[in-house]
Amino acid sequence: MKFVVRFVAMLTVVMGSITMASAEGLKPYVGLGVGVFTLGIDDAAGSNTDEGIGAYLSAGVDVAKYLGAEVRIGTTTNESSFPAVLTEIRADYIISYLGKLQIPFGNGLRLYGLGGGTTAIVYLGLPVSDRVTKTGFSFGGGFDYTFSGQLFSDRYRIGVEAMRYLHNVDLPTLPGPFVNPATMTLDAIVGTLKYEF
Repeated sequence: MKFVVRFVAMLTVVMGSITMASAEGLKPYVGLGVGVFTLGIDDAAGSNTDEGIGAYLSAGVDVAKYLGAEVRIGTTTNESSFPAVLTEIRADYIISYLGKLQIPFGNGLRLYGLGGGTTAIVYLGLPVSDRVTKTGFSFGGGFDYTFSGQLFSDRYRIGVEAMRYLHNVDLPTLPGPFVNPATMTLDAIVGTLKYEF
């Protein structure tokens, strides 16, 4: 319940910011990201990773040319190549709150870096604690490009992005063959589409 309340509060703040940003001449936007998400579990015996498809929706605002802020909500598909004790593992929900530093170039190209935090509800498929809520540091970057011309509005931007959403967050005690304590990472490489208001 706290997770839902937190998300609704963040979404309300962002939507209010978008409304005010439009009035102040800033650049609010909404977006979509779809791509490959990689969950990794590290323990004393080594690393286990697996990939699945994931997606997120975003809302944010660019401040002048160089700064911005964004929130995202997303999910991933089942990932099942871990040892048999984890029959399924996935991020049921991902909520990220990110600051953005960006560098615009000519011809509509823009490079950007992201930093902030992510709260994720992760399904581990364990009989004792099948879902855990974890919060961790997030960082990454990418580039996007504004289309212009008769076929596309200059309000659309497409791009590619690489992110680490969770960095070495602690996990609950896992059954063998894992050697506890164990930590988890969540990475993504996605294609992005944004619409600027």
